[in-house]
Amino acid sequence: PEAVEGRVLVFDMGGGTLDIAVLDVVGGRPPDIAVLTSVGHALAGDVLDEEIAKDLHAELAELGIAIDRLRRPENARAELLRQARDAKVPLSPAASHTIVFARASFAGTKVPTVRYTRERLEEAFQNQVAQAEEKVWTALRLARFTHHRGGAVREVFNASTDDLAGDVDYLLLAGGMSRIPYVRRRLAELLPKAKVFDSVGVAADETVVAGLADTSGADPI
Repeated sequence: PEAVEGRVLVFDMGGGTLDIAVLDVVGGRPPDIAVLTSVGHALAGDVLDEEIAKDLHAELAELGIAIDRLRRPENARAELLRQARDAKVPLSPAASHTIVFARASFAGTKVPTVRYTRERLEEAFQNQVAQAEEKVWTALRLARFTHHRGGAVREVFNASTDDLAGDVDYLLLAGGMSRIPYVRRRLAELLPKAKVFDSVGVAADETVVAGLADTSGADPI
């Protein structure tokens, strides 16, 4: 297995936050690891849950289920959010997921099942991932400032995204939300040069990178 050496971008998207770090790893046992920058963003899995729940709310309205007119509409909204949260897991390996709502949450109203697709999830996730991508570029730009001074500042600000993408040798995906195929696909397109690692299931000689993001306490997706 190859030794990890070069620039690493850690993309850790959990339930509550997105954390991005840019690191330089120089070979050796142990290796020399320098943290060039880190960027946080308070939009992650919880926001996606809310977007899916809104989507489900709109679909049920089209089917004649007026949630706001129910005796306890808050119970129905909580059920939508629960189903939205649960749908993310099966939609990683599968193209669609059948949602069966708890009738008790809708004051005994019979609610039809909904077939929710990965395509719809990705549509709900699109704006959020676009914001995450902007944070990636911000992190990579800030990382360059650690090696540039004086007149080079303007060069850093003017660097194209293609140029910034070329800085990254390795991409480490961590956090439950990174298991969603859409996240991996978009980031792989964003950083085509980078070799992609997951924080779980990394080969023994590659744990230098895996150890940079401890997800043992990460929020579930």
